[in-house]
Parts: sequence; C-alpha cells; structure tokens
Amino acid sequence: MSDAQHAVDCMIDVSHNNGVIDWHRLKDEFPDGAVVQIKATQGTSYVDSQFKANANACDAIGWGWMPYHFCNSEDPDAQWSHFQSVVQLSKGMAYMFDWERYKGDAASPDQMDVLGHHGVDITGRVPMGYWGSEKLGANPGTPTDFMHTWDRQVPRYRRFNDPHYENDDPGIPCLAYQYTQWGRLAGIENGVGNVDRSVLFMPSIAAAIAYCKNTSSSTDQAPPQSQAPQDPQAAQQARLLRMGVAGSDVVILQVALEEQIPALIKAESPNFGPMTDGAVRLIQRSRGLAVDGSVGPMTRKALGI
Repeated sequence: MSDAQHAVDCMIDVSHNNGVIDWHRLKDEFPDGAVVQIKATQGTSYVDSQFKANANACDAIGWGWMPYHFCNSEDPDAQWSHFQSVVQLSKGMAYMFDWERYKGDAASPDQMDVLGHHGVDITGRVPMGYWGSEKLGANPGTPTDFMHTWDRQVPRYRRFNDPHYENDDPGIPCLAYQYTQWGRLAGIENGVGNVDRSVLFMPSIAAAIAYCKNTSSSTDQAPPQSQAPQDPQAAQQARLLRMGVAGSDVVILQVALEEQIPALIKAESPNFGPMTDGAVRLIQRSRGLAVDGSVGPMTRKALGI
C-alpha cells in the first residue's frame, strides 16, 4: 500500500438493525464526508424497511452510498430481479453483494457469478463483493474467476474494538477492510448500538465518495486534444480505455494485464469487458492510483504500455 493509497476510515454499514438514524448527529462524526453501505434486499422477497430512508438521507447530505443485497441459495435471476426492482441501479452506480452464510444457507459461487454479470450488464462496473478470508476458510465456497475481478471487501473482526486499519492478510487484495462490528457513533441508537465500520484503501474521502458516485478524483485522463499525437495510429493508442471499448489497443492492454494478473482476461479480447475492468482496478489499487477502471497515462505507465 503506497502513501497515496492509505486507509481512509470513512465507511459504515447500516440496515434496519440500526434503527432510525439521526443523520444530523451522525454527520458530526464524519465532518469531511463518508461512505455508507445500505442494506436493501435479501433473497427473492425481503426488503429492508429503512433502505429508502437511509438512501435519501445520504443523498441529502452529499455522502457516497451503495445499496447491497444479502445473497442466498434461491434462484439468482429472481434475486437480481428483486434487488433491481428495489434499488433501480443505472449506469455507473456502485453496489455490493454480501456473500456469507445465514442459518446455514448461502449462495453458490456460480449463483454469485450470475448476480455479478447482471450487475455489470446494468451498471457497466463490477460489484463490491463482501466475503471472508479464503485462507481462514471463512467464505461459503471458492470464488469464480469473475468474482476475483470484483472490488473486494474483507471482514477481519478482532476480539475487541481495535481500530487496526492495515490489511493483515495481504495475500487478499482488497479495496475495503471491515475492522470492527462494534463501532459506536452518535446518531445510531444514541451512540450505543453496534455499527460495522470499514476503511477504504483510497487516497482520500473525496475519492471514496467519488467511487460511489462514479466520478473520478484522478488525474488519469486522456491528454488534451491540443497535446494529442497527430499520427492517427498513435492517437488510437493514446485514447482513454474503459468498459465497453474494443480494438487493438485493448488487446495490448490485456496482454500486459495477463502478465501481472492471470485471470482469463484475454478471453474478452478485443473487448474491454468486466474481467479487464476488474484487473485494471487491481493494478490501480496496488499502485496507489485512483481506482476508476479507466486506463489513461498514469495507468499505462504503471503497466508499461
């Protein structure tokens, strides 16, 4: 983790279990802003009673937020339809899938894969995936290759409320690290209720909020037109690459990515698809760049292309 990609303690997880939140008091806890994971749905029928109120409150105060779905073993297409009917995801929106066991029941990796592809089809971006450490056997199964391209949140609770932000299992690249389930915040159950708290490995709170809102605080953008090479082939090579584009420059990118992250990325060639997007984000995260999935000058330099 580079100096630019430090741990920002700005993310909380809320649901009806946290009661009716006093957002004015909660805002005092995060004067520079925050990111909120808001439970929306579970399975094929459950809707969290506080989802809409919590989402509207985050919009009103300008915080970043993402809806999440608690996955189970029911039909994944039906789960997706239920989730989407409630949250109404659109292009660019952040969202999360919670993969864990509840009363012995859990989605299979293949079912999670289906849910993820539905999300990419609608939003154009991979989900944040929440599941436990493979090393500790704390997840419901072996993630698919596609799941390994998702933005990862890892829960690693300790036996006491220790705000230890470093990823102590660096073999698992992650964007978010949930360090406690015993957080205490004014505005949530009068400051005495349990709150899951996480850090985001991002340069700043502004970058974390931008992640949720699909805006970039990065300078990794295409060069101004006046500075672009005049040679048509060079101009093609220098364009900003992101989800949905295709061409020989995407193939070059995928070859470079495969050298560092073997993940069947070239199966998408010559298209910039969800596995390519996920691999780009892993590189950006590991090099201290803003994690936006777009390949501009800084990401090209990091990949040596």
